[in-house]
Amino acid sequence: MSISNPKIDVEYPDVTTKILTFGSCHNNKLLKPGQPIIWDAISALKPDAFLWTGDTIYSSIKSGISSPALLQEQYAQMTNNKTIGYSTFLSKGEVDGYLKGGVHGTWDDHDYGANDSGMQMPKRKERQNLLLDFWGVDEKDERRERNGIYSSVTFGTAPQKVKVVFMDTRSARSRHCIPSVGALPIPMASAFACVTRWITAGLNLQKFIPRCKNGKILDDAQWTWLEEQMLGTDAQVNILVSSIQVLSSNPMMETWGQFPSERDRLLSILNNVEEGKSVVVLSGDVHHAEILDSSTGVSRSTGRTIEVTSSGLTHR
Repeated sequence: MSISNPKIDVEYPDVTTKILTFGSCHNNKLLKPGQPIIWDAISALKPDAFLWTGDTIYSSIKSGISSPALLQEQYAQMTNNKTIGYSTFLSKGEVDGYLKGGVHGTWDDHDYGANDSGMQMPKRKERQNLLLDFWGVDEKDERRERNGIYSSVTFGTAPQKVKVVFMDTRSARSRHCIPSVGALPIPMASAFACVTRWITAGLNLQKFIPRCKNGKILDDAQWTWLEEQMLGTDAQVNILVSSIQVLSSNPMMETWGQFPSERDRLLSILNNVEEGKSVVVLSGDVHHAEILDSSTGVSRSTGRTIEVTSSGLTHR
């Protein structure tokens, strides 16, 4: 299957990328005086662009649903508090001539507003606009009209063209098979959520319970858009960004594996990207780095895709 000339949201034809940096899980509350600043290390690489794979900020509350106002406070901290290092990273990029490909990304549960949350989140559009404001996206940009933060960016021209496709795994996602208690104000809520996901996977509940079998991560509009972006790509290198892991077999984490029919559909798209065009998945969320190979143990995989998880910009 081939689709010609899908619309790209942002294009940098004059930026031939040599260094792309990415990361997720930046919690301002975890920063300690005197400790090394991760943004200094990233700045030293002089990257052509930075890609957020989710959890750009964490709310100031530990559990429950964060209001847009609380999220906005954390975005303001990132933008204005120089001790964090992010604003200096951006300004040095302008002075030193790196970051010519800009900063782009998607969100995960904490910059979305609540741990493990999906489509039930209130005020989704308001939250979406806050994050797009943080990235400096124009108020009239088409991305503000979508049901979620998904977008595409290209760098350079053939034969050195790189395409980055960001998915939104939150805005349309169904509840977990056993609904997560991760956002509830109860002790050990996150641990209980891990246990219920482990039970779901261990008993293979998605196979037997229709509601679970038909659970969604992306809505129809985003699936159509994603197929156009991946199957119509003219880039030699294609990077797909998912805030949660795609290829992980860990049954306790929030992954595409908790929605097996959705993962099968995603891998079918990746398997059908034109031969000779590479596909790499980037992800975050889990607070540890990992490289995942799809050659074994993953349904519907041809082994063509690898996934690199980089998580924990402030987590140690």
